[in-house]
Amino acid sequence: MAADERCFPATGQCISGRFLSFWEENGGLAVFGYPIAAPSQEINRDDGQPYTTQWFERNRFELHPENAAPYDVLLGRLGDDRLRWQSVDWQALPRAAAPQDGCLWFAQTGHTVCDQAAGRGFQTYWRTHGLHDPALNSFQQSLALIGLPLSEATIEINPTDGQPYLTQWFERARFEWHPNEPAEYNVLLGLLGNQLHLTHGQRISAATLGQPAGHHPYLYWTEMQTGQTKLFGTRVDARGGILFSDQIIPRAPLATDGLAVAWVAPDVTGRQQRVLYYQLPAHSPMPVVQKVLLDAGGGSLQITGMALGNGILYYANATPDHRGLFAHRIYDDHEELIDPDGHDPVATNGMLLWSSVTTNGKTGPANRATWSLHLRRLIYNQDAGWITGEDRILTSIESGSTGRFSGYSASGDAVVWAFSAPGADNRVYLYQTSSGTSTPISTSAGSSPSIDNNLVAWATDPSFDAPRSQTWSVQSYDINSGVTQTIASGMAGHGQRFVAQLGNQIAFTVDNPSPNGESLSQSLYLAEVP
Repeated sequence: MAADERCFPATGQCISGRFLSFWEENGGLAVFGYPIAAPSQEINRDDGQPYTTQWFERNRFELHPENAAPYDVLLGRLGDDRLRWQSVDWQALPRAAAPQDGCLWFAQTGHTVCDQAAGRGFQTYWRTHGLHDPALNSFQQSLALIGLPLSEATIEINPTDGQPYLTQWFERARFEWHPNEPAEYNVLLGLLGNQLHLTHGQRISAATLGQPAGHHPYLYWTEMQTGQTKLFGTRVDARGGILFSDQIIPRAPLATDGLAVAWVAPDVTGRQQRVLYYQLPAHSPMPVVQKVLLDAGGGSLQITGMALGNGILYYANATPDHRGLFAHRIYDDHEELIDPDGHDPVATNGMLLWSSVTTNGKTGPANRATWSLHLRRLIYNQDAGWITGEDRILTSIESGSTGRFSGYSASGDAVVWAFSAPGADNRVYLYQTSSGTSTPISTSAGSSPSIDNNLVAWATDPSFDAPRSQTWSVQSYDINSGVTQTIASGMAGHGQRFVAQLGNQIAFTVDNPSPNGESLSQSLYLAEVP
């Protein structure tokens, strides 16, 4: 253990450097709790910039070396964040009618902070805990550490033990009154760091570009490093990124069947020119087989979707002279057209899914499109390889020009899909191929559904809720038990783009908002299914 490092067996985490000195100077264990994660680069949701961040049981530290101490460490507004996560608008909460004798009054939020016993309670705790800054008076120090009250004191159920306690919310904390504890522990701070950190899972990448690709046990993604786009991959049980290539189109599709990955590489002008392929042996962490599957020569590809399965690359191409969904056999480069209007192939377990669209040919508000979801079963023939066993259309959905499938996936006898369009049925559906029946399994709008064995995962889609939800979440559904649970969640200001079910792990991305409100990249997370 380094001289400036302090480690805690209770959580197996350490604090060091400036985070350690800030932790010790401003309340330590009682105010911040134990560290629950190692420092990492995280994107700040307010300015969209990455900062060295460490999570504690009750707060989040963010390092800002551009600021003079003590403001080189900034605290998360976890009280505000947690209320948003609970879809609570604190500005709409009941306020105090007027200042009360013997209580603190905060005109900015219209709330009072009072003691619950003589010399003990929320007011005394607020007054006696503050940021260590000699330039501030006592009131200003408390304001800097704890922040303004966001609610009146009310009875709430504690999410940690399920018991009711008198509770009051502040910008950076939640106060709980525990009258049966010794006097020094009558006021305890809520474990907001635990609750909010667990809603996100473990971050794998802070700057993912485009949609990742996952198939148990591997996950692949692209990100920008030192001005160059690179392809990374990891085993989901290892969670350490391995560089696969620095020749890749930033937001072009990826495809994987787990031990193999395919991606689109550029020419010197940045156009899509080739599809490259790596095959991994089962027990090696590094790629050992490389092949060029497609090469446009002097022309250009327009790959809009790819999938790998059964020794075949399925790809959708929008190039005018080679348009449609194709199957390209990897070992001998034999190729055939599957559907001239095919989009977004998904291949798994001897099944191929894709979507197609036809329109009524009209423009403006009269334009209507019909999207169909296709299933092709593949059967292995020793002489001919994989051959078509069955084709069927699972569903057809009519919508305006903005509608489309947000995702679909298959495993065993089950297929899941979700459609996204204003005014449409945007729930997640489960289809049994043996019976030909479909059933909605989400109660509200969902997107990017993924299935592995008997577990389905998807993202809630706040953009289609009425009224619009304040949060997004990643949900899982057990087909055997019919139980739905929340795996991860966050504020609706962060869009949600991608979900992949990988064994007992769920990968998902969350938009990194930029200061101008545009999403330039996403953060990629992995979360375990409880």
